[in-house]
Formats: sequence, C-alpha cells, structure tokens
Amino acid sequence: MAKSSYKIPVSIDRSRLDHKITLQAFELKSKPLSIKIILYWLSFLFITAWIVLQSPLSGAPWIVLVMLVIWMSITAAVLGKQTKTGDMKFMQLPALLEYLPTRQRRVMTRLGSRPFGFSSIVGIKDIEASGIIRYVNGDVGQLYSVVGSASALLFESDRTAILRRVDNFYQKIDSGASWIFLTTKESQRVFQQIAAIEHQNRALRHRDPELLALEQEKLDVLVNDVGGQFSSLHQYLLVRAPGMKELKAAHRVLRSERENSSLMFRRCELLNGADALDVLRSVYQTPSTEKGGLIA
Repeated sequence: MAKSSYKIPVSIDRSRLDHKITLQAFELKSKPLSIKIILYWLSFLFITAWIVLQSPLSGAPWIVLVMLVIWMSITAAVLGKQTKTGDMKFMQLPALLEYLPTRQRRVMTRLGSRPFGFSSIVGIKDIEASGIIRYVNGDVGQLYSVVGSASALLFESDRTAILRRVDNFYQKIDSGASWIFLTTKESQRVFQQIAAIEHQNRALRHRDPELLALEQEKLDVLVNDVGGQFSSLHQYLLVRAPGMKELKAAHRVLRSERENSSLMFRRCELLNGADALDVLRSVYQTPSTEKGGLIA
C-alpha cells in the first residue's frame, strides 16, 4: 500500500543547538523549544540586566531605562523570530547588509559588461544546439518538458498506483545526478494548432476572400490571444550530473520509465538548445530598462 503522505526527514546539517527540549515548572509544561532559542533569551536577559544595573546607562532616569528595555525587548523579539527553515532572523543580518547597496542588487548583462555577476547566479557556461547545458563547474545537464498524471480527481486505485510508481522510480535513480523540477507560467503552446490551420489553408480548393479572411482571423486569435496573452503552467525537468556518463545513465532511466509506464510521466520531451534557452529565459528574464535588466 502506498503511503498517504510523505515528510522530509530532519536535516543532518542541524547542530546540537537545534535540538528541542521541553521546559517544566511545577505542573506547567512549555512547548518544545530549541536550545539556541533558550540561550538567545537568556543572553538577552543578562545583557539587559547588565545595561540597567551596571553599565554607564544605569544612572539615567527611570523613564529612559523603561523605554530602553521596551525597545530592546521589541528588537529581540523581531530578531529572535524563527523562519520556516528554523533559522533565526538575526542570522540574516549579514546578507541584508550586503544586499542594501544598489550595486549589489543589480546584475548588468550588456554585451560589454563583465559576465561574472550573472554567472554566479545561474552558473551556466554554454548551451549546445543538442540541448546539453554546460556549467562553469564542469557539470552537464539536459532539460525535458514533462506532463505528470497527478490530479485531485483521481480514483483511490489510480492514486495508489501513481504513488507506488513514483516511489519505485526514485528508488531506481542514481544519486549521482540531480533531478530538478521547474514550474513556469508561459503562454500556451499553439504550434500544432497553427500548423493545422496552415495545412487547412493550403488544402483549400476555392480561394474565397471571405474564407481566407476567416482563416486569417483564426490565425490571429491563436498567435496574439491564445499564444500571447493567455498563460498556463508548464513543468520542466532539469537533470544535472557531474559528467556525460552519469547524464546518459539518468537519461536511460528516464526513457525507460516513459516507455514502460505513463503513471509518472504522461509526456516527456527532450528539449534542444533553442527550446532550453527559451525556458531558461522565462525563468531568469525580467523586463529590461534603459540601464539594463537582469537578463539581456
């Protein structure tokens, strides 16, 4: 029987300060708190007591000391708040200070600009015509356009079969390659519809002006409206490996999965260099300005 839910195990990157303990006084129990939170607030209490009682500010009027304690308490509460990853807010201060200067928030991508800033963001060195993506650290990758089978309206038997197939797939893949799913919001793909209209237009025996105008109207709607203004979600799979040997092995596993079953992938199409560049452009590109945007 497939599992009804999955959870991410505790990261091995956690230190001993991340372990949680429960404080108990008399019959009262607190919720589990990590050791670093307890040490943080104990440090705050000691520092506050030292400032109020023994520091040069201890001789200030009592109203000043009260306002100082209130301000320190609010600051400590804000900086001591935990993020979704379990880190504390004050740990983000160094990154915030580096982000504040305007030059740190803009990456120039003009032809005459240095490429190191943008290269540090994406790490891509080159994209070959065959679709092979080469990274600056020597890794290689390939992009696939994929369509899954999951849906909220599945029957219980189909849902169980899909979960079991996905679980078996991840047990087969080699840990040497990285499997990264990208979800983008792009214009709808209308290539096949445009090709069908073009084929229908060429098959016309009578070139009636009104009929040709109707065909042109259908083409304009597909190109400008459906393929231009209406957006839909598209999902891609990026397989990244340290070398071509590992990448080819991952490609064989993916091809075998697609050929033997449609439970995990209903469609899986290998993208060439031009298509891969369009996908990456949709991920990284921002509206350009006169001074240059993120992506040229």
